[in-house]
Amino acid sequence: MKTQLNEIKRMQQLAGIINEAEGDQEPSPEQAAAQVAKTVGKLEQSPVLDKIAADIANDPKALQQLQGLLKQSGVNPAELSENVDPSAVQKLALVMAKKAETIGENISEESNYGGSLLAGLVGGGTLAHYIAKAGDVLTSHQQLMGHSPSHMVESIIGAIAGAILAVVATKVYDSMKNK
Repeated sequence: MKTQLNEIKRMQQLAGIINEAEGDQEPSPEQAAAQVAKTVGKLEQSPVLDKIAADIANDPKALQQLQGLLKQSGVNPAELSENVDPSAVQKLALVMAKKAETIGENISEESNYGGSLLAGLVGGGTLAHYIAKAGDVLTSHQQLMGHSPSHMVESIIGAIAGAILAVVATKVYDSMKNK
């Protein structure tokens, strides 16, 4: 596993996704948001996120929570289109990465760390129920970015969760425009 992660980091460095220093340290929220924004195309292709978006679009409570979360993060839901907006990804990824660092300080190591962090990021409730289904997407994207899922880095998890929210929100609002 360690060899695979080192190879992923090396490929990312060659592709310009991360520089050599980023591969060896825990990234700041700003660095994590920038890293995840470069790889958001992979999230857009996830059938899991398609399903989550469809479920949220059909659930008024979850939709209301999503709208509130987007507005709190400085993203106008009315401006989301069929294509994922890189600035929306960057905003949500940064907001969530910063929030994740704060939440991570208050979660005990004995708890379900990843699940607790995800639920805390979206504020619990109906929206958290749907977003929790993206756990496997978060884990695989964390690996894609060269980070081990066994070593939870709050800023990376938060940034990926923010990008997942941006992708899901775009899919939700796009489906609503086409109704």
